[in-house]
Amino acid sequence: MRKGLMLFAACLLLLAYSQVGFSQIKSSTCDRACLEGLVEKYLDAAIAHDPKLLPIAPDYKFTENGQRLVLPDAPLRPGQTRPDPKTAEVYSTAWGCKEQLQSGLIHFVWRVRDRRFVAVDQERGLVFSFAFFDHALGKDRTFQTPDGRTVTHGPIQPNGWEIAELFRIEKGLIRRIEANMVSPPYGMNSGWSSWEDGLSSAARDVTGVK
Repeated sequence: MRKGLMLFAACLLLLAYSQVGFSQIKSSTCDRACLEGLVEKYLDAAIAHDPKLLPIAPDYKFTENGQRLVLPDAPLRPGQTRPDPKTAEVYSTAWGCKEQLQSGLIHFVWRVRDRRFVAVDQERGLVFSFAFFDHALGKDRTFQTPDGRTVTHGPIQPNGWEIAELFRIEKGLIRRIEANMVSPPYGMNSGWSSWEDGLSSAARDVTGVK
């Protein structure tokens, strides 16, 4: 059932990108290794909690489960204000990726594993990938933010996300991300990988193209 849902999500992502106007996308100057390497840097930044590692364009767009995130596109509820990353104790999807990492409040993401590149379109600068984000708990919930504050935040029991993401890359930067995610039991394997690969943080190209 879960495999079917993720495959359905993949189809939706590819369909979404079929509507962006491929004819308007210039050929990528990146080869396959370059495109995959940029996505790896994006995933590594989540583990390092270092926004300087993020290869994203200043005006990038991020959509998660059909909802546009990151201001000025992220919708706020009536009366809701945008939290200040310097004083908030919980991360906000109204912040950009860099602000989320700068806040230090995604400390609970401690591993990105089973990274699989399942489709790469070099001409259009597209990379489609799957990965698991594992979330820590226990003593790891209490930590210091980059500005020195001590914060207790994050899941109270082990959990994670299985994420299918489609990246559009232009001029060496990620310009758009379309993501669909589900929350499987902690540590679950995808079913497409061996046990060892499923626990590894090493990225794999499974497209079959050499």
